[in-house]
Amino acid sequence: AVLSVVDSDTQVLFADGAVFGLATDGANVYWTDGIGVNAASVGCSGQVLSLYGRVQSNENTYAMALAPRSVVWTDSVTGAVRSVPLNGGPATTLASSLGSSGPVVLAVGGMKAYWPNRWAGIQSVAVDGGPVATLASGYINAGGLAVDDLNVYWTDLQDLTVKRMPLSGGAVDILAGAMEYPGWIATDGHSVYWADATNHSSDRPTGLIMKVSRDGGTPVILASQPTLIFEIAIDPSSIYWTGGLLATSAIPSGSVSSAPLDASAPPSVIAAGLEGAGYIALDSNYVYWRDSRGLVRLKK
Repeated sequence: AVLSVVDSDTQVLFADGAVFGLATDGANVYWTDGIGVNAASVGCSGQVLSLYGRVQSNENTYAMALAPRSVVWTDSVTGAVRSVPLNGGPATTLASSLGSSGPVVLAVGGMKAYWPNRWAGIQSVAVDGGPVATLASGYINAGGLAVDDLNVYWTDLQDLTVKRMPLSGGAVDILAGAMEYPGWIATDGHSVYWADATNHSSDRPTGLIMKVSRDGGTPVILASQPTLIFEIAIDPSSIYWTGGLLATSAIPSGSVSSAPLDASAPPSVIAAGLEGAGYIALDSNYVYWRDSRGLVRLKK
């Protein structure tokens, strides 16, 4: 990967190439590219550091999340969850034999990593290693997964709902039903936010940002746009998302947008005309995303 600068007054290209998972701790940006796990300074100083490079040709470093001392990621081909220290070092396999079709989403809460095992349920493991636990058993086709201090949340593409389960165990509750295409999900410990869409398989979809209290209630639409919403991220005051059309068109439809969490102002588009806009992450100063150029940074 090569650090370079986009020909733009505001957007900085960290690295070209693929990005499948993305996170930042405010000092560094971390991402998976299918063949490894990488890190770079948020100030673009120094070279890209390879924290992990695949050791088998069929590995695919995919979804990722940050733990206090490590980067955790999934191998969506061999079906494993692995970790590596933030400053590099030997990788640890936290879970394996999870199936060849996933997991493709991942969340870290406290000192545990959580993922949906399509054939077994919602599972977790300590980020320092240990036995794998199954919280919610059964077939689960999750479009997104999030965790806070009390619950794990996921969007279910099987029955088109948003679900919640206590980390301590118990019943699975439905926070929202009758969705059309629930996708990426996030929580701030007070509310739960997710992406949905109407007419999602057409060339004229409407992407929706939804919100509901983590304790339940009536979901509300926080924002809508005339393209799909791919991935979301939240900070203490706002929600950001990437979006666009699935079909290739002559005019790139990708964008990055934001809106206040309390709906005190209308949504705004902060970057437009992008090709392949996708994964997104935030720190206190910047928003990061993937598009066809690679990994991009923009000041908030």
